[in-house]
Amino acid sequence: MSQIYKSLIIFAKSKTECGLFAFGVMHENGQGGPVSMEQARVWYERAAEQGYADAQFNLACMQYKYKGGPVSHEHAIFWIKRSAAQGHNVAVGGVQEMESTCFSCGKRRASGELNMKKCVGCKCAIYCSKGFQRAHWKKNGGHHKTMCKKPPLLEGWRCRF
Repeated sequence: MSQIYKSLIIFAKSKTECGLFAFGVMHENGQGGPVSMEQARVWYERAAEQGYADAQFNLACMQYKYKGGPVSHEHAIFWIKRSAAQGHNVAVGGVQEMESTCFSCGKRRASGELNMKKCVGCKCAIYCSKGFQRAHWKKNGGHHKTMCKKPPLLEGWRCRF
């Protein structure tokens, strides 16, 4: 085990957001061990919950692109908006990209097209039509229905930016 890896383990155990984030980066890139997207996501989430903008952005990307766990567009939008609100430049562009993609069918809004429709409950899920919104609400046993009512990672918090 390298000295850098040992130092980062101590840093991560200090539970500072920077140390938690660094440990996530190590797992994502396979530094000091094998690549583990699952572990990277866990460490990014811990740093993101402490308000670290880079971790919020990385976690949003992982949740949006199915890296290290299930896809959760709702949580991806939540975290990328938190990161953008802190001035993370790439996150600002990411918010615009995510807010132009239908959560149900994946269709991207064309430039000049009217705004997508948002879920009135969480304000995070975006749809190109009411039909796709209904389909996503019922899809896989009510995927959005369960996320919207009680997001597992964000209990009691609604994303209203």
